[in-house]
Amino acid sequence: MHNAVLRLCTGHLAKAVFLMLVIGMLLYCFQEQMVVSVLAINGIFQQNSTKSEFVLHDDRLYDDVLPTFFENHSEINFQILHSNVSVNISKFDELSTVRLDNETITSFQIVKTTATPTDESVSSTACVFPHINPFDPEIMKMAGLDRKTVQCKSNMADLTYYDGSSLVVNTTLVSEKHGHVKAQCKYQNIWRQDNDDKALHFSNFSAAFTDSLKLPPDAEFILVVCEGDLNAEPNNDTSSDATTTPTPPERLSILSRTYYSLVPRHEKLEKVEALLLNKRKAEANPKETMNVLMVGFDGVPRHQFLRAMNKTYGLLMKDFNSFDMSMYTQVGLNTFPNFMALLNGQLEEEVNAWWDYKKYTDGFDLVWKDFQRAGYRTLFTEDCPSIGAFHYEKIGFLNPPTIHCSRALSVAIERDKEICNAGQHCVGNQPEISFHFDYIKRFFETFPEKPLYAMSFFTKATHDDMTNLKMADDLVYDFYNQMNTSGFLNNTLLITFSDHGQRWGSIRSTFNGVIESRTPYAIFTLPSWFLEKYPDAAKNLKINSGRLTTHFDSHATLQDLLYFHSSGDIPLRKPKHGISLFKEIPKNRTCSDIPIPADFCVCGQQAMNSVDVDSDASKLLAKKVIESINDKRDSDLCHELKLDKILEIIFMKFPDNILKEKLDKSLFKVRIQTKPGLAIYEATVNAVVNDLSMMGSIMNWLGLSQNKLSNIDVGHSIDRLNLYKGQADCVRDARQKPFCFCKDIHTT
Repeated sequence: MHNAVLRLCTGHLAKAVFLMLVIGMLLYCFQEQMVVSVLAINGIFQQNSTKSEFVLHDDRLYDDVLPTFFENHSEINFQILHSNVSVNISKFDELSTVRLDNETITSFQIVKTTATPTDESVSSTACVFPHINPFDPEIMKMAGLDRKTVQCKSNMADLTYYDGSSLVVNTTLVSEKHGHVKAQCKYQNIWRQDNDDKALHFSNFSAAFTDSLKLPPDAEFILVVCEGDLNAEPNNDTSSDATTTPTPPERLSILSRTYYSLVPRHEKLEKVEALLLNKRKAEANPKETMNVLMVGFDGVPRHQFLRAMNKTYGLLMKDFNSFDMSMYTQVGLNTFPNFMALLNGQLEEEVNAWWDYKKYTDGFDLVWKDFQRAGYRTLFTEDCPSIGAFHYEKIGFLNPPTIHCSRALSVAIERDKEICNAGQHCVGNQPEISFHFDYIKRFFETFPEKPLYAMSFFTKATHDDMTNLKMADDLVYDFYNQMNTSGFLNNTLLITFSDHGQRWGSIRSTFNGVIESRTPYAIFTLPSWFLEKYPDAAKNLKINSGRLTTHFDSHATLQDLLYFHSSGDIPLRKPKHGISLFKEIPKNRTCSDIPIPADFCVCGQQAMNSVDVDSDASKLLAKKVIESINDKRDSDLCHELKLDKILEIIFMKFPDNILKEKLDKSLFKVRIQTKPGLAIYEATVNAVVNDLSMMGSIMNWLGLSQNKLSNIDVGHSIDRLNLYKGQADCVRDARQKPFCFCKDIHTT
C-alpha cells in the first residue's frame, strides 16, 4: 500500500473542473480499494522525491470523498502537518471532531492507510481486468466534462398543467406572455395503431376550454394546443353579462404545444392483478414483494459514468449504499444482444435459432412478463423509438410489451419538429430525459399500493456521442433524490445500468477505449432494511462487486427477487447463463463459464506489442479483415470495400484459463480504415504464430513476417468505430449497415 499525502488548505475555491476531477478520482480509487498514487493533472498533483501531495480548496472533501474512503478502510493514521500531533482515526466522525478542535491547523497528511483485508478482493479472482486509469489526463480531455446540464427554453411557453385529474390553463402565465390575449386550449389523444408498433392514431381535438377541463379516466397520451388572437383588442368588460364572440379560426395563432404522459389505472385489470398476486403468494410464498426500477443509457462504459456522472455516482454510493459491479462485461456488440441477455436471459444466437429480424418481438420471454404474470403493473419508456432495441430495422411488437408503454407518445414527439425547437434533447421546455422521468414518477404516484416494474432507457443523448452523458448528471441526480424523498425507493430495487460500452469516438481509439468499449456499468441499490434483514444477500452483493458479472446475472437477480426466498414452486425456468447477485459469484469464474465471447472478454487482457503496420504480416491480417467485412455486406447494394490504410495492429494476451476457445492461437486487435467512405473498423483476429520464440522480442514483433502466421480467423464481431449515417441507407438489415457504403452514393 502506497503512502498518500493529503493537504487541506484554506483560500479561494479551486476551479470547478479541478474539484470535480479530484473528487471523481478519489471516489473511484476509494471504491476500488486503492490508494491515490503519483499523478499530475493540470497542476493539482505535485510530486517530489518522497511523497505525492495535492491541494484542495473546498470543504466538500469532507462531505463527498473522505466518508467513502472510511467505508473501505479499517483505519487511517493522520499526521497533522506543522505540528507534532498524530491521531489514529477509525471512523469519519472522529475526523470531523479533529477538524473542529484544531481550527488553527489548516492541513494534515495521511501517512498510513489500512485497507480492510477480505478474501473477496479482486486480486484473488481468476478474472482480473486490465488496470487502466479512468481519470487519465489524456482521457479526461476527451470525456466531455465541460458539457452543461440540458437547458430547454422553447419559443412557446407551456400554458397548461395537469393537476391529477384535469387540464388547467395557467392564466397568470398567459397574461405574462401574451398580455390581454385569451388562450383557448384543446387536446387530442394519441394512440398506438392496433397491430402496428410504428403507426399512430390521433383523435379529433376536444372542445376548446379557457379555464380547466376534466379528463376521462382512460386518458393516457395527449397533446394540448392553446391558441389565441394576437391582434385582439383588450376587452375591459368583466361583467357577468358580457358575451364572447368566438374568434374565427383564421385569426388564431398557436400559443403553446404541450405533451402529457398520464397513467390510467385500468380498473378492470386491477382485479386480475390482485388474483395473480394471490396466486403467487399461495403457490410460491416469496418472502418479499418489491418494486423494480431500471434506468439505462445507451453505449456508456463504466469509466465514463464515473467521470461524467460523479454527482449521481456519489449519491448512489455514499447516500444510498449501492453496489457497483466493477467487473461488469457486455456479451454482444450493440444493444440488442445485450438486451437479450439482460431481459431474456439468452445469447443472441440462441434467440436466432427460432427468430429473425422480420418477425415480431412478442415471442421473447422478457423479464417484465414474469413480473406481469405475477400481478405486477409494468411500464417501459424510451426516448428514441426509431432506433430502439426492439425496433431498429425490426418490426417491433404486435401488442404493447408492457401495460404502460410510452412508445406511441415517443413516436409522436420524434416526428414533431416544432416541439424540439429548444434543442434535440428537449420536449418543449423540458429536457426529454426529465419528461420520461416524470412519467415514471406519475406511475409510482398512481399505484403506491401496487408492486411495480418500470424500465427507462435513454438513447438519444449518448448513442452517437457518449461524452454527452455529463448533460444528464444533474437530471438523474434530481430524479433519484425525488424518488427517495417520496419514499418510493424504500421498497424498490433500483438498477442503474448501460447496455454496452462506447462504440465510437476519440476515446474508443485508445487502449483505454478498447477496454471501456466492453465494460458497461451496473449499480444495484436496495433499501437499507432489506440489506439488514438479509445480511447474506448484502454480503454477496459486496463480494460480487469485485467479481466478473454480466447482464445474465442482472437477469437472474431480477427473477430471484420476484420469488425471493420462496418456499413453494417457482414458475420460472432456471437461468442457463446467469447467477443471481444475491448469491456469491465463484472466484474462479472466467469468460468461458458465462459465456462471454473472446471478442468481448477483457479478463487479463494485455496489449503486448504493436506489429509494424507496414509488415507483410500486418497486410495479411488486414486483408483477412477486409474479406470478412465484405462478406457481411449486401453485395447488390453496397460497394466492395478496399483497404485505405492500416491504423494499428496489437498483439493481445489472455491467461490460459480465461477463454472457452482453445488458446493454440495468438490474438490480434486489427484497426483499419476502408474506402470508399473512410470507415474505421476494429476486429479481433486469431492466428497461429509459427515461431513462438519471437514473442519475447519487440524487434521481432515489429518485423513479423507473413510466413510466421497461419490458420487466421477473424472474430464474429467487427466494430465500426465511426458513424455510418448517410452511408448505408440503401440496406434495411441493421446487421449489414455498419459494413455498407451504398452504390447509389457518388464516389470520386
